[in-house]
This record gives sequence, C-alpha cells and structure tokens, in this order.
Amino acid sequence: MCIQNSVLILLGLLVALSANLTLGSSAGHRLRSSSDSVSEKGPSNPSIESRSIEIGASSWWSSWKSTSGPVTVTSEPTKVTLPSVGGSYNFHQGGHHVKHRPHRVYTDGQYTKPEPPSGSDPQRWVVAHNKVRAQYGVRPLAWDNKLANAALVRAQTCIWAHTPNDVYGENIAAGQTSIEQVLTNWVYGPQERDEYSPSNPIDTHFTQVVWKHSVRLGCAQKTCIEVQGTGLPQSPVDFWVCEYDPPGNVVGEYTLNVNAGLGGRPDV
Repeated sequence: MCIQNSVLILLGLLVALSANLTLGSSAGHRLRSSSDSVSEKGPSNPSIESRSIEIGASSWWSSWKSTSGPVTVTSEPTKVTLPSVGGSYNFHQGGHHVKHRPHRVYTDGQYTKPEPPSGSDPQRWVVAHNKVRAQYGVRPLAWDNKLANAALVRAQTCIWAHTPNDVYGENIAAGQTSIEQVLTNWVYGPQERDEYSPSNPIDTHFTQVVWKHSVRLGCAQKTCIEVQGTGLPQSPVDFWVCEYDPPGNVVGEYTLNVNAGLGGRPDV
C-alpha cells in the first residue's frame, strides 16, 4: 500500500512538473516574438498592419488617379524669333557710313551663334591683309606693337569716330564677328574696291589696305556694350581698329600707291 501511494505521489509530481515546463516554454516564445516584432517588424501583429498599409496605398492611388489628369512631357524646343541685326563701318576719312548685310546666321528660324571675336591675333590680321596686297603686287605688311597699342586706345573708347589728328592711317569697323569678315567688308563691301577709279580716286578702306607705301600694321578689337554713333541694335558689339604706317589715302598720291584699274581690278 505504501509502495502504491508512493507511485501515485511520484506520478502527480511528474504531471505537475510537465505542466510548468510547457507553460514556461510557451511564455518564453511569446517574449522572443514580441521582442523581434518591436526591433524588426514594428507592431506585434504585422499581418494586420501590412493590410492597413496596402489598403491606405490603394486608396491614395485611386484618389490620385481620379483627381489628376494625364501628364504630357515634350522635348520640342521653343523657337525664338530674333530681330535682324547688322554691322556698320566707316571710311578712313569723312564720316561716311555704310551698312552691310547682317552677320548673324539663321537656319529654319533658329539662331546659330557666330564665331567668337578674336581681335588680338597679329598673325591673322597680317595674313588677311597680305592676301589682298599680294593680288596688287605690293609688299606685305609687318606687325607693329606700337601701332597695335594705338589701335587699342581708339577701340576702347567704344565711340564711332576716327582718332583726332591721327599720325597713322586708320580703318575702323563695328558689328563684324571675325578678322576675316572685317577685311572682306573693307575690300569687297559696298563703295569699296568695285567703286575705285584711277581717274577719280576716293579714299576707302580698300585703298588703305593696298596702299603701297604703308609697311607696318597694328590692330585691336574691343567688345563694347554699344559703339556710340553706329545705331547698331545688337549688344554687345565688337569695335575693330587698324593703324597703318606710313599712312595711306594721301591726296594726290593714289595712282602711285594703288595698283588698281577701273573697278579695283589689279593693275600689275
């Protein structure tokens, strides 16, 4: 009987111990789950929270689609119509102004930027002059820094006028965008070479460029907000000045210094 009671007591203790272990294990798992949900997934019931987020996003998207119209993106550039602009240049003497064709280039209504001015390139100035002089059988010009400095002083005034009491020959231009364009206008522009007549010579840029007794050259360019006196609409505008020594366009000496026939044809 004692043995039987002892067995029953032992079985009771085992059952009680088993129940405690089960409860302890279950509680420990919930603690770890709660801890994990706080540190990694937020709320203790992620499935419910996930559904709430999905429902909220879906509701926002439906609302946005119902209130927003279609968005159209276009890469077509806006075309801007620019006013015509031109240049102006002056003869060596007299105040006579001549207009020439605009220097800006247009393609299908769109503006093409002209080449940047380069007025401080002695080699380009000398080559541009001497190409023309070679056609008329006169010796090439040589660059002179003293003349270039005098040209710069004139150009920096940004005033459309010749140097008062200048001891050099002087050509000025405004509105052109390159050295080569300046020389083209001085030689082939209106009332330049084509208008030359040995029987009735007049002073022009052309006659100074090909003047036989001029042997030294110095030029400069200044970009001005405006060149006062030109009336040119563009801003900024480039002002170009060249000085020649000895000076050309001397009254009574044209036939001796300009090797050109009627219409400026080379007479060599």
